[in-house]
Amino acid sequence: MHGYVKKDFFTYLVAYSSHYEGKLKLPWPSRFFLISQKSKKIYTRDFLTANDLTFQLKKKVSFLGNPFMDKLFLRDRELKKSEFSIGLFPGSRFPEILDNLVLILEVLEALSDLSYFEKIEFNFAIVNSLSSSKIREIFKNRKWVYLEKINEKNLLRFQYKSFKVNLYWNNFDEILFQSRCCISMAGTAAEQATGLGKPVIQIEGKGPQFTKSFAEAQRRLLGKYVFCASNYKNKQDQINQTINLIIKVIYLIKLNKKFLISCSENAKKRLGENKACIKMVDDMNFVIKND
Repeated sequence: MHGYVKKDFFTYLVAYSSHYEGKLKLPWPSRFFLISQKSKKIYTRDFLTANDLTFQLKKKVSFLGNPFMDKLFLRDRELKKSEFSIGLFPGSRFPEILDNLVLILEVLEALSDLSYFEKIEFNFAIVNSLSSSKIREIFKNRKWVYLEKINEKNLLRFQYKSFKVNLYWNNFDEILFQSRCCISMAGTAAEQATGLGKPVIQIEGKGPQFTKSFAEAQRRLLGKYVFCASNYKNKQDQINQTINLIIKVIYLIKLNKKFLISCSENAKKRLGENKACIKMVDDMNFVIKND
């Protein structure tokens, strides 16, 4: 097998983590290539995987962060102190996004009876493939009142009773930054929120992607600051438990000073720090020059 590897190469194992099972089971024939002398360096997506593979492969494996986080670390992280906003991420795949959007709306409709949540800003991040006309149809069918469209901000605003939500297109990064926590039925959005030290409330969906098993695997990958109602009798019980988690997370953010510090520490272990791409390139150059 080694004979098939003709050129030196570096590997970044972004899709694999030891957090899923405690020990990474490499798919065949990955192991043969990674132990090859042509494999100059292996980089992983977290510390646990780096330590696990260092032991398994009997060669140094490094964790220097994740390049997909770099663009987020470059942004100004100053939050508007006057607002407490929550990002809403229903995902990006059709037709699943439609079911996810409705399930999140059901949670918000149940929240509307609690006056406290009138003071919180809720912002949906919507993908381009979901049109504003389809959004208006969904909200109208659920008795939400259409308030306005602000074209320059790609924004729609709706109201249910005295409860308001905003929907944005092409504004994922900004929503993520301004959010103090997130309600998510998405893959990458939850990873990036966790990487920024923001707590995530999951809602398990029907799939085909964001299923109960996918959500459970995501919690193993990202750690204990991804919260989820996973043991429920029916949909209404799921909604009620999710609301309790939202209240719990807001309480922890506002009243427990150690909570967000712990979220940030978890972020560094699970997804790393800034300039991952530069660190990996510099490390590759060092290996090449000293080979």
